[in-house]
Amino acid sequence: MINRAIVCFALFASSAFAQGFTLDGLTSGLVFDPAQRALRPFLGIPGSGYLGGARLSGLDQAWPAPDARAAVVVHDGQVFLVRGLGDSEPAWLPIDEAGSTVIAAWSAASSAVAVYSQTGLRLLQVQGGEPGIHWPETAGEERVSALAVARDARSVFFVRESGQSTGVYIASAAAGTRLVAPLGGSSYLALANGDRDLIAVGWSGGEARIIRDAAGAAESASLPLDAGEEAEIVGAACSADGKRLFVAARRPARVLVLNLGDGAMERVLEVDSPPSRLELLSGGSLYALNAPGNGDPLLVLDAGFEPRVYFVPTGGPAAQEEN
Repeated sequence: MINRAIVCFALFASSAFAQGFTLDGLTSGLVFDPAQRALRPFLGIPGSGYLGGARLSGLDQAWPAPDARAAVVVHDGQVFLVRGLGDSEPAWLPIDEAGSTVIAAWSAASSAVAVYSQTGLRLLQVQGGEPGIHWPETAGEERVSALAVARDARSVFFVRESGQSTGVYIASAAAGTRLVAPLGGSSYLALANGDRDLIAVGWSGGEARIIRDAAGAAESASLPLDAGEEAEIVGAACSADGKRLFVAARRPARVLVLNLGDGAMERVLEVDSPPSRLELLSGGSLYALNAPGNGDPLLVLDAGFEPRVYFVPTGGPAAQEEN
C-alpha cells in the first residue's frame, strides 16, 4: 500500500511538473469558498488533499491565479487585484466599482488577468509595473459573459451578447476590439493549439465550434460534441498539451472528454455531485468543478494523462476518488 502511494504520487508529480504545475509547499492552488466568503488553499494533491483555513476573507467573489500568488476579488462593492498572497501583507490594487456583473479570467502562466466590470473590460499585467489596458466600449447594455486570455498576455477573447446577436471578439492594445466569429448563443471559451485556436461551447450544449487561427484568419468549424438535448454546460477547458477538450455539465452531472485530433468522445466521467463550473486550479492539470460550502466537498478534475474526478474534503486529511 505504501509503495503504491509513493508510485501514484511520483506519477502525478512528474505529469504535473511537465505541464507547468508549480507546488508551493503543500499548496496546489486556491479556491473561493462562498459560504465562508474566503479564499482557501487546496493542501496536498488529488487523492490525499483537503481545503485549509482562510487565506483571505470578507470577499463577495474571487478569482485566484493558477499560481496562487494573486487574485481578483470583490470586496464591499469594489473590484481589487490582490498581489502577494503568500506575503504577510498582500498589496490591494483597486480596479473598478463592481456593478451588477464581474467576471475574470487568468492567463495560464498567471502573468495577466482579464476583468470585466462596471466600466468595461480590462487586461492587467500582474508583474512588471505595466499599466493595464482598458476597453470602455465594452461597457453598456451589451453583456460580456466569457473571457479567455491568450498565452502572450497581450490580448483577450470575450463573448459579447447584444440583443439577439452573440459573438466572440478579440481585444488587444494594437488593434482595439473586433469580431472574430458570430455564435448561436451564450458560450464558454477555451484556448487550444498554443492559443492559436479558440473553442466555443454553448451553454445548452447544442453548439460547439473550433475557430482556427482565431487572432488571424479565424476559420470556424463545428465540433461533434454530443452533450445531450437537455444538457446544461457549466464550463470548458483544453488540456495543457492541447489534445483534449473537457466539458463540464451540471445536467446530466458529468465531464465529457473530447479528443481534438479526431473529434471522438474519448471518455465520459460521471459524477454524483453536479458540477457548477470548470476553472483552472493549478498551472496545468487541476480544475475546480464546483464552489465548496456548507460542508460540501470540492470536486477536482485531474486533467492529466488519465483524467479523474476527486472529492476534496473542506477540512481533514483525506480525499475520495469519485471515478
